[in-house]
Amino acid sequence: MCSPRRTLLDRVLVDAARAAGAEVRENFAVAEIVGDGQVTGIRGREKGAPAVTEQARLVIGADGKHSLVATAVGARAYRTGPPRSIAFYTYWADVPARDGSPAGTGEVYGRPGCALGAWPTNDGLLMTYLAWPAARFDEFRRDVEGNFLRTLDAVGLGERIRAGRRAERFRGTPGLPSYLRQPYGPGWALVGDAGLLLDPITGQGISHAFRHAAAVATLAEALRRYHRARDRASRPMYDFTARLAAVSPPAPAEIALFQALARRQQDADMFVGALAGSIPLRQFMSPRTMVRLVGVGGFARLMLGQARPHRDRQADH
Repeated sequence: MCSPRRTLLDRVLVDAARAAGAEVRENFAVAEIVGDGQVTGIRGREKGAPAVTEQARLVIGADGKHSLVATAVGARAYRTGPPRSIAFYTYWADVPARDGSPAGTGEVYGRPGCALGAWPTNDGLLMTYLAWPAARFDEFRRDVEGNFLRTLDAVGLGERIRAGRRAERFRGTPGLPSYLRQPYGPGWALVGDAGLLLDPITGQGISHAFRHAAAVATLAEALRRYHRARDRASRPMYDFTARLAAVSPPAPAEIALFQALARRQQDADMFVGALAGSIPLRQFMSPRTMVRLVGVGGFARLMLGQARPHRDRQADH
């Protein structure tokens, strides 16, 4: 399990970009996208410096869910979904390992009304992530620490976490919509959360950012292929994430599947690989694998439960 902190990962990426020849400007705020019909550059300023205009053959918006680029060009959103869960996380020091578990073991838990993950990260810290239904945000924030610890108790992690100490403050948000956006147009492209956002319950964000960046590196001639390839590769996990983010009680067929996984380490590894993005979800959910795990009837019920949670009103590309 590799779970680097963004504070370190981002620095590695910036240093690598600079070493590869990129001009890096930190503390630079983009105020405006330049162009009329065709994006031709940006206008902005470094802190304390006068505004400048920079021209570009392609402006890439890697600027998150509140993307200035996406807003400026009117990137069409489709297959949108409302927030289904809230996300809170923090870091703990000196937490003992689970009995019999090797160092670096990650853990995921699901209970009716909540989901929780615990992942080792840099400097000996353990990151814990928690999801509750979006409708319970006000209830949760009235007692963030108490509700967080009670959820840890509910999944059996409370005693181990309390043996350590909290190293950082709690961070959280209720603003977790889902969408796909048109990822390119004349002179512009979107990568990462700017173009595709889904609930963090499946932890796909940074992997998507890397994958999208690699796909658009071939510039404009590959953008149409990138759009189709992104949607085709991401759609199964997109819909799967939307179902999990509802944190509703599992269906009998899902319970049967997880019971089967608990008895088969190789299949459990494949499932975790699907969550990590190293194995396509379609491969794990293949008829051959599902029939072997839960039988023909269980497979049929699982497929019925995979009905798309929301459908774009306009035709998909």
